[in-house]
Amino acid sequence: MTPRDLRRTFGSLARAAGADLRWIQRAMGHESITTTARIYAHLYDDELDIVASALDRLSQAANGT
Repeated sequence: MTPRDLRRTFGSLARAAGADLRWIQRAMGHESITTTARIYAHLYDDELDIVASALDRLSQAANGT
C-alpha cells in the first residue's frame, strides 16, 4: 500500500459518503475540478441515474401522466 493508495481511498470514501465533488477537489488539492471528476467519476454513476429518474417524474407530473 502506498500513500497514493491511501489518498485515493480517502477521496473515494468521501465521495461514497456523499461529499460534493468540489469539496473533494479542495481536500485533494486538485487544481481543476476536471481532474477530480475524471478520477472519481465512476463513483457517481448511480447519482446520475437518480437525477434522471427524478427528472422523468417531474416531466410526467407536468404532463399529467
